[in-house]
Amino acid sequence: MSLRFDPLQRFACASCARCCRGHEIAVTAGEVETLRAARAERFFRESADAAEGAAADPFVAVPAGRGLHVIRRRADGSCGFLSAENRCRLHEALGAKQKPLTCRMFPFVLRPGTGSGAVLVASHACPSVTRGEGPRLGDQARELGRLARDWEREHAPKPGPLELAPGRALAPTAAEALRTALRSMLGEAELRVALARIARHLGDLGRWRALRLADDRRSEYVVLTSSYRAGPKPPPAAAQRPGLVSRLLFRGFLFTVLALRERRANAPGWDQRLRLLVLLLHAHGLFPGVAGVRLGAARGVRVTDDAQVVALVKGFLQQAVEATGGGRRSLQGELAVAAAQVQAALRLARMRAGLDGRREARLEDVREGVIAAADLDQLDHGLAARLLTLFAGPPDDAFDRLAAELR
Repeated sequence: MSLRFDPLQRFACASCARCCRGHEIAVTAGEVETLRAARAERFFRESADAAEGAAADPFVAVPAGRGLHVIRRRADGSCGFLSAENRCRLHEALGAKQKPLTCRMFPFVLRPGTGSGAVLVASHACPSVTRGEGPRLGDQARELGRLARDWEREHAPKPGPLELAPGRALAPTAAEALRTALRSMLGEAELRVALARIARHLGDLGRWRALRLADDRRSEYVVLTSSYRAGPKPPPAAAQRPGLVSRLLFRGFLFTVLALRERRANAPGWDQRLRLLVLLLHAHGLFPGVAGVRLGAARGVRVTDDAQVVALVKGFLQQAVEATGGGRRSLQGELAVAAAQVQAALRLARMRAGLDGRREARLEDVREGVIAAADLDQLDHGLAARLLTLFAGPPDDAFDRLAAELR
């Protein structure tokens, strides 16, 4: 199969077990049958300090999930097969190949793609990916290819339509021309200039005059304007102030990130529901906040222009560019969500620094923010995906907001 991914990205599992906590781990019907035959329940723990052995079936069927199950989680949100040493008991007792494919696949996500092969994305929800630890993906191509083929064979993902905007089809050659232009823009030495150039280009492509063109003319327009804006003498660009509606919508996006962080940090129950309500009000400026979350602390805090921070932000956006056309949403929508994720990460980084009494967010603050914002990847389906696209706003606004976050 043709597989597209960023060969310079790095990953090696550090056994931090973050992926084993706070996530629903999907298991196919065939995997459940195999694990039950191997008496996998022997290795399940009802709590971190309980003896091994499940009190009930470790595998819970997903309603209308076409045979899919999830591994039952403990009260603290962790997988019941996680050992006290942060090791997978299925891996230890039965071997790596007996682990669910979902676990073996993480942090990678396969998107079926359209026109230029499937897209393999490494989630920044994994700390090793965000920190750039391990060998380059280009050196792991053979293993990644095997994983992708296993996933495609088991789940047979179907590519969605290739669209510039919802209902506005785009030819594969035009999508590649857009990706080429965005790669060039991200190569700008100054990050804010790069973001402004991307914002102006996406804003131009999103104008009604461009969207209402016939499909072939629209694709031709994307090719021509992308070539012009990425040329040797690109037109000047400056960040613009995003609209009020866009800024208000982003509060919903930021709340979603905070809510996922809360669900990961605390056990479910009425206390958590109350905290989520408080977070919702706080994200909209209607409540002072809760312990560890005070968005006002970000005021007056700047993000360091350290080269590693710039590289992290550009790397996140570069992966989003390479992944466009994966079929989840339109190209404009994918890029807007990626920009909103980075903005949320920087806001959390500034808040973290402010709560610590510092006036500058450092590399580690930004890394923690990126990891938290990347958890949104697990919501990227169905109604949740549509809401995230809505909250991200128009792509030019999303990139302008991101540029403003760096001031």
